[in-house]
Amino acid sequence: MRRFLWFIGVFGVAPVYCQKGVCLHEGVASCSAVKMRCLTGRLHAPQEKSLLSDSYDVLYHRLELELSNTSTYIPWGRVTTIAKVVAPLLDVFEFELHENLSVDSVFFNGFPVPVTALGPVRHCTLPITLSTGDTFQMDIFYHGQPPASGGSAIGAGINAGTSPTWGNHVVWTLSQPYAAYHWWPCKQSLNDKIDSVDIIIITADTLRAGSNGLLVSQTTLPGQRKAYHWSHRYPIAYYLISAAVARYVPYVIVANQPNGPPITILNYVYDNPQTLPYWQDDIDRTADFMETFAHFFGPYPFPAEKYGHCMAPLGGGMEHQTMTTQGTFGFTITSHELAHQWFGNYVTCSSWRDIWVNEGFATYGTSLCLQTLDTAWVDDDLNGLEEAVISEPGGSVYVDDTTDIGRIFSSRLTYYKGAFIIHTLRWLIHNDSLFFAGLRHYLQKHAFKTASGADFRDAMEEVTGMDLDEYFNQWYYGEGYPIYTLEWDYSSGLFVGKLTQSTSMPSITPLFTVPVPVYIAGSGNDTLVRVPVVGPVTQFSFPLGFNPQYVEVDKPNWIAARDTAIHNPHLAIEESLEQALFVVPNPARDHVIFHHLTPGCTLTVLNAAGQLVMEETIRTSGALTVDISSWPSGIYVMQCRSASSVQTARFVKF
Repeated sequence: MRRFLWFIGVFGVAPVYCQKGVCLHEGVASCSAVKMRCLTGRLHAPQEKSLLSDSYDVLYHRLELELSNTSTYIPWGRVTTIAKVVAPLLDVFEFELHENLSVDSVFFNGFPVPVTALGPVRHCTLPITLSTGDTFQMDIFYHGQPPASGGSAIGAGINAGTSPTWGNHVVWTLSQPYAAYHWWPCKQSLNDKIDSVDIIIITADTLRAGSNGLLVSQTTLPGQRKAYHWSHRYPIAYYLISAAVARYVPYVIVANQPNGPPITILNYVYDNPQTLPYWQDDIDRTADFMETFAHFFGPYPFPAEKYGHCMAPLGGGMEHQTMTTQGTFGFTITSHELAHQWFGNYVTCSSWRDIWVNEGFATYGTSLCLQTLDTAWVDDDLNGLEEAVISEPGGSVYVDDTTDIGRIFSSRLTYYKGAFIIHTLRWLIHNDSLFFAGLRHYLQKHAFKTASGADFRDAMEEVTGMDLDEYFNQWYYGEGYPIYTLEWDYSSGLFVGKLTQSTSMPSITPLFTVPVPVYIAGSGNDTLVRVPVVGPVTQFSFPLGFNPQYVEVDKPNWIAARDTAIHNPHLAIEESLEQALFVVPNPARDHVIFHHLTPGCTLTVLNAAGQLVMEETIRTSGALTVDISSWPSGIYVMQCRSASSVQTARFVKF
């Protein structure tokens, strides 16, 4: 028999677990590991642009360029930009394009304009001065050899390579975080999502070109060439625009969402005859992942178009909107990149400081898929994440240096601790209905826009009614992890415990206050106790109806921490704890029993929003049973207040 109990306390690098379809942390074949592996030392952001590009809002881009599958050289390219002025005046148009690429000509509303360059930042002096609300069109013609490295988390902005397994030649782009300007003239601003794009890729007629959105046409051109026209009609961040060219064969499957329309999943797989048979079963799991995420997060955000993959020899993946670029199709990488379509693409981080709202949630997306589809791997997944987090003492999930690409894409902090603090928040809320409602509320509130970690916190507070400032200050902005030691004893039907906490970074985060799970088992019974942390030392006691033989701190692995449980038959604990207020069962559905109420005290119960739910004066000592069957689900706080003391406890209604 298992029951759950929530009571109030009183003062006094990770292993690798792999198979073909599942590869778990650390060292996984995922965008986290590959982005880290491909970094060779400290990489920096490109030269800072001026504020001139913030004077306009991009409404539309049309990219037209020639590409092969063996060279990154761009013999001809044209980018059309339609934008709206948002500053009081605009007489200079600014964009970014790497110095290796030559601008052939620029046209403003069809008229040629001069271009000057300061490194990658290009300025075009306009023939007229525009005012707020004016729209205009710029056409930029260019060509050249993009750089071979720098600015991108994996390789360069545009890459050429050969699959070491299958032998296929591929050219593909990867612009995150600062490398879109390597291959097309653009405005690299997270907070200016482009309303819609068209991507036209001209290549040899023996090749296929994949990109965002829908393939609306394939046009045969002179010289044994084809033009592939992709159209995307959803807002998109600059770094999520993509192109991939190779000898591909299409493979199509369909995902049937539980709460939305069927979604076509278009896979561009190498035309090597062995490639698709090798990966087909793993590719087919994409539909399972899609259906899982639609259940937890809401319908796929781009239903009028598609989802898909373009293969490329990058070893990991990049979550290009509606068509991920991916080297393999293991469980972890495919689920991770698909989760980005909600967290990262539908809602994008507003600053690289808050990359957690992209990568932490995508990493936790894999955990949700394991919990739903492949439960045998759940413990290994959480253990691997935890071991990675506690392998070093410090570091914040909130990025302190966005010029360091390695810091932005830290596996341990951005991905693994980022995923774990979502998991721990789920434990803190202790109500999956509220937790997932909060995730969906966040996505809907910031749909097709950008958001920060603070925006996510606010959205969760709005749904749960909880104050999450302390939690985020400790786990998101703070550093380190808790170290728990639990001493315990059992005598005459009473379990007593003393939980001591230190932290790995006490000068920055001296205490983590999230309740601690304690698992107790014996005599064919077990229970999971939520111990609220009230300070460096928390003492507690409660009646227990069986003799405990096994006690473990955080056995379900809700918190990234180091922990030890010690049976201490000489444990001294304050006598008053034997009469501490407590609630059973917890969580509860129909009724709760309040124990150790003081005669004459006033009992009040408040919901998570601080509203009074019940109030009663206690006439006699003992226990009080309360019917809560009609109460809404959520967290409740009870107080027994007398002239000399206040006793407090919490419980969950589900």
